[in-house]
Parts: sequence; structure tokens; C-alpha cells
Amino acid sequence: MIAILIKALMSLGTRLLVSLASEQLIEWAFFKICDSVVKSTKTPHDDEWFLKIKETYEASKVSEDKK
Repeated sequence: MIAILIKALMSLGTRLLVSLASEQLIEWAFFKICDSVVKSTKTPHDDEWFLKIKETYEASKVSEDKK
């Protein structure tokens, strides 16, 4: 009986996690973490690198929306 309850809870937890891990959440988390790492360093090179990646990603996202 307990094993069945645990399996049901695991299944529900997995479904909940998958629904929360949408593309938008992953995108937000990725850029938030990268932004924090870039701000914590003193070199300007990683700032430029991060900005270029973000611009490229946003441009590709806009071009996908137009399709």
C-alpha cells in the first residue's frame, strides 16, 4: 500500500516538475545565472561575451516568431 502511494506521489512530482520546467523558465534561469556570474567578475570581456550571446539569442527568438 505504501509503495503504491509513493509511486503515485513520485509520478505527480515528476509531472509537476516537467510542467514547471518550461522553456521560458529555463531561459530565465540560464540568463539570470549567467548575469550573476558576469557581474561578479571584474573583467569587461565576459560582459561583452554575455551581451553578445543574449543579443544573438533574442534575435533568433524574434526570427522564429516571424515564421
